[in-house]
Order: sequence, then structure tokens, then C-alpha cells
Amino acid sequence: MSRMLPRKSLAAPASLVEERAEGAVDAIDWSLRRQGMGGFPGQSGGVAVNPRAMMGLPAIRRCIDAIAGDLAGMPLELLKIDPETGEKKPAKRHRCYYLFRRSPDYGDRTPMRFRQALMGHVLGWGNGYAEIIPSVDSNRTYLSLLDPSAVRVDPSPDGLAYRVGSRAVGRDSMLHVAGLGFDGISGYSPLYLHAETIGLSLAMVRFGSSFMANGAFAGGWLKLTGDWKKEARAELVEAFQSMHGGPSRAGKWGVLPIGVDVVKATVDPNAAQFAESRQFQLLEACRIFGVPPDRVGDYSEMHYSTVEATFRSYVQTTLFPWARAFEESLNLRLLTEKEQEAGYAFRHDFDAFLRADAATRARLWDSFIKNGVANPNEIRAEEGWDRRKDPAGDQYLQPLNMLPSGPGAEEPEPEPEPEPAPKKPARSRRTKS
Repeated sequence: MSRMLPRKSLAAPASLVEERAEGAVDAIDWSLRRQGMGGFPGQSGGVAVNPRAMMGLPAIRRCIDAIAGDLAGMPLELLKIDPETGEKKPAKRHRCYYLFRRSPDYGDRTPMRFRQALMGHVLGWGNGYAEIIPSVDSNRTYLSLLDPSAVRVDPSPDGLAYRVGSRAVGRDSMLHVAGLGFDGISGYSPLYLHAETIGLSLAMVRFGSSFMANGAFAGGWLKLTGDWKKEARAELVEAFQSMHGGPSRAGKWGVLPIGVDVVKATVDPNAAQFAESRQFQLLEACRIFGVPPDRVGDYSEMHYSTVEATFRSYVQTTLFPWARAFEESLNLRLLTEKEQEAGYAFRHDFDAFLRADAATRARLWDSFIKNGVANPNEIRAEEGWDRRKDPAGDQYLQPLNMLPSGPGAEEPEPEPEPEPAPKKPARSRRTKS
């Protein structure tokens, strides 16, 4: 069994908290400043825009969870692919084979939770980082998940490098998964590219919360007659608010003092298109991440005939590019050039994700059996059933009206020719003498 490094070696540097307190540059901010896109957006729509606030929006949180969860739930395996035949076999003897089968980081996280968190960093922050740590005997490889806000990318003439707090990490010791970016190294964060859209969504959530907290009362003015002192006016407003503010006090009756009249400022949320704007912001979040609305719980425009087509489009245009980016990052940092030339590669198994319904699978298996593509035991293995113990389970069938093809195919035996019918004896002709 391979020895492992002590856990204390994976801990964040002691100066990390101090550097953050002193205003250390955020990883996303650093990337955007290098690419000429400005710094932290600060406020937009009258509210503070930051990663934590962004994750508080249900639509954005669900979009990130959908992509990260779908990819993390998909089988990921290190394969040995034959360059000539294309045959794929699990590379069980490779040092990275068990990386995503039990735990990538010494047993702290399951493979799915680790991959889900790493992809969540990529989708929310634009970049996901994990430090590569080999075991002492180099028989195993482990990954240590890093906080994306604590990592900086430092390109230099000597080569690409990373800084985790005050600690330098070499290029070959850092797994870096990034989204779309200017330089092909660091990815843009949706928070920066879509600060106005996210800020508007946050402002609308705050408006709705404040509107309901005030008992759906739009506010207004108290019209006073006579000379009221400042303290008296403040007490009157506070008393009025304490009686009618909040959803539990909505609809209550009150008594106004003599000389006080209420002038209500009517603001109808429907007139202000509040509900329609909230719906539009949900669609905006789906556009940012490339997620169909039904994946975030909006089925208003979904029909039974379009569900499968929409899902396949989501797999092909959103999940597949992210899966390829994840695979190539793993291949680049965890496999040597010679290993990649020999056919080693990380691959996602989309077959399990695109698994059809029972009726469709039954028709597919029936076609495979009839055309000799698979035998019953191979199909039972795909379905997770036990093998048949009789010899017929491993037998391939072939239609009688089909002939084998290819240069090595055997010629069918010619059919025997029918025996000719016996000839009738010729009648002798008598001659007259």
C-alpha cells in the first residue's frame, strides 16, 4: 500500500488570511485586470454584486448545480485506447486510475463531490484549481481542492506559475480547469461579464422582499395640518409603520389623530412588470450558462414533443464542451506526453447519461439480437442483470436471409441442383411390311 503525505502539508498557508485582510487580489479580479477588463464590479442595480450574492439567486445557483451535478454524476474513467483498433480498456495499472473511483484527496471527499465542487468553481468563478500531490512512492496521485479566490496565475518568461497565498506552485503541480478566457489560460467569471444582469436580479429580489415585508403597502406620506415638531412627526411615522409594516400586519385597521391624512403612493407590481421581469431574469440566467429553462424548474414553454430534443441539445452544446475541457485538463497535467501517445486518456461515459426509456431500449436490444450485433449476455450486462448460464446466452444470431460480407467471409455452400426427371421410354414404330 502506498504511503501518503501528511495532511498538514495540504493546509492553506498561515499568511493566507492575513493577505486577504490586507486586500490580496482576487483570482478573478487578477485575471480580468491582466486582460484589461477592469476590477470588481462592486455595485450594480443599487445592490452589492459578489460571488456569494450571485449564488443566492435561485436561477443562477440551479444553473451551476445542474451543469456541475450532471458532469459529476457521469462516470469518468482512465482508459487505454488502442491506437489501431480503437478498443478501450480500463487502465487499472496506471497510478491515476483510482483517482476518481474512491476519493481524489485522501478520503475527505467522494469523487462526485470533488468534481462537483471543482466544476462549481469553474462556473461561478471562471476557474477551478486543484493541487497535484503524488504519493511518496509515486504509485498514486492525489488532488487537493483549492479556493479559487486564493489562487493567482503568474505568467512569466520562465513559464506559467501559480501562487496560492504566498506559496508558489509550479505549472505541472496544478490542475487548472477554466472556461472561456482572453488568453486561453484564465477564464472569465460570469459575475464580471454579466454584473448588470446579476445586479438587476438581486435588486428585484430585494424589492420583492421589501415590498412583502411592508405588508404589500407601497408607502406614501402622512399629510399633517398644523405645526408638528420634528420629534412628533418621527414618532407618528414610527407608530404608523409598526402597525402596518410586515406581512403579519397587512390588512389591519388603525386610527389616525385629528389633522392627519394618508396620501398613498400606489405602485402596482404588475404595472411595473415585476412578475414579467422576474421571469425574464430567469431566462437571462439560462442564457448565461447555456441551460434550458426546464433544468431550472421553468416548464411554461415545454411540451412533451420537445423535451427529448431540448435535452439532447443541452448535452451536445453545454455538457459535452465542458466535459471535453475537463478531460483535456486532466490529460495535460496528470498524463505524460508518452502516455498520451500510447493511448491513455480520461473519458466521460455519456452512454449512462443518455440512457433511453425501457421501451426504446427494448427495441434497440431486439434489433441487436436479430442482427447479431450482441448476444443475450452482453445485453444483460448492460442492463445490470445476471448472466444466463445456458450456452444460448453467449450465442449470436443471424437472419437466414443475410449473407456475411468482407474479404474474409466464407462463401455460402451452393444449393444442390434438382435431379432431372426420368425420361420416358421412346415408343417403337412398327413398319408395314
